[in-house]
Amino acid sequence: MQDRYAFEFMYNYYKGILGSFVSSDVHSYMPMYQYEDDIFQEASTVLVTAIDTYRNDQQTHFSTYYTILARRRVWNILRSISRKYGRFREMISLDESMGQEESLYEIIPQKDPMNDPEFILHYGMAADQLKKALGSMSEDEVDAAAAWITNEPYQEGAEKRGLSYKAWDGRRTRVRRKIRDAVYGR
Repeated sequence: MQDRYAFEFMYNYYKGILGSFVSSDVHSYMPMYQYEDDIFQEASTVLVTAIDTYRNDQQTHFSTYYTILARRRVWNILRSISRKYGRFREMISLDESMGQEESLYEIIPQKDPMNDPEFILHYGMAADQLKKALGSMSEDEVDAAAAWITNEPYQEGAEKRGLSYKAWDGRRTRVRRKIRDAVYGR
């Protein structure tokens, strides 16, 4: 709808995904390292394309659609650079067909899930939901959540707060359920 603030929000929200694509692909092929900033800058235009062409009736999330477009855009830019500067010709193509519709990037297992843009997106969304859930809890519930997160022993936690073991266990269980429901959208 041509809303500048909405676009800036979307850009800031999704630039991490694009940055991780660029970083992982460029660092996998070190001769491209010197072009990393240029590749990111040029690939940033894919957000405009994703916003303009996304359709709600296709039953897919915008983040999934954007991830596919961003990945393809980065690969196209890398391919373009490799053609322009012939010294990369002996490198394997990023879209080398490995199976029916799989690329080399999808075949090679990624060691760190924080390099997977889709994982980062879902992780960020879950972190936002956790913050919202903690913001709506009482002080006692926030205390129970902190104890759960830090793995505080049940007996020690109950004694520290002057509660029975059963009461403390019940409070932590309710807090875990609230957090799980908030993060998974139940």
